Amino acid sequence: VSMPGTIPSTIAADETSVVWVDTDGYVESMPLAPVGPSRTYVFDEGALFVAMDPAGIYWLTEANTQTGANYALDSGARAGGSPPSRVQSVGIPAGILVRDGILYWQVYNDATWIDAMQTDGGTATTLASDLPAGEYAWTVSGAGFYWGGMTDPIDIFHLGLDAGPDASPAVVATDFTPSGMTSDETTVYFTNDNAVYEMPIGGGAPTAVVWREPSPNQIAVDDTSVYWTDRGGGCDGGTCGGRVL
Repeated sequence: VSMPGTIPSTIAADETSVVWVDTDGYVESMPLAPVGPSRTYVFDEGALFVAMDPAGIYWLTEANTQTGANYALDSGARAGGSPPSRVQSVGIPAGILVRDGILYWQVYNDATWIDAMQTDGGTATTLASDLPAGEYAWTVSGAGFYWGGMTDPIDIFHLGLDAGPDASPAVVATDFTPSGMTSDETTVYFTNDNAVYEMPIGGGAPTAVVWREPSPNQIAVDDTSVYWTDRGGGCDGGTCGGRVL
């Protein structure tokens, strides 16, 4: 689906809808049956990263204040409306995921850490800390976290969900710097350079399944398909934009 005038960034999908964040920080939604150009502005501008489950949509925003870079974790019903703020803290937001009623998000300052909290509220806990500072392409499955390194070594790492904040991650693939990453129960999918890859969760080398794409970026998966955003979409009447594929 061509998106003239916008560059879609983070994306999430399930059996009925795809949601993504556009250039202006709006959370947009599009039904999958039928797939079409109709889009709904679900929430106000300011979103950076988005995740979705059957109960709601969750996203991170950033606000620079006199005390430094702060972030908020917000949520809202799938139908839209004015969302409440769930968490506000210090740090630069870097990504959000949801699985089995638990939210996971990345934040960084001098280092990157991963926090978690129940979707229905509660206290946030830190699952991993002291990672090199920056945003990571990442995903979470029943087998744990997977993420791609941004600096040497440029590898893909794995860490179990119960490993603890001081655990050392394992290297599962080398020489990749993913732009986006997602997973289902059997496979990790990620974008890297001009291709989309899949990698078995049980072990095995990544395999390119789509290649020669202009600029694949964020990626999502449901029971039947894989979806990704592309920052190098075509032009329409002189207005250039991205694509959701």
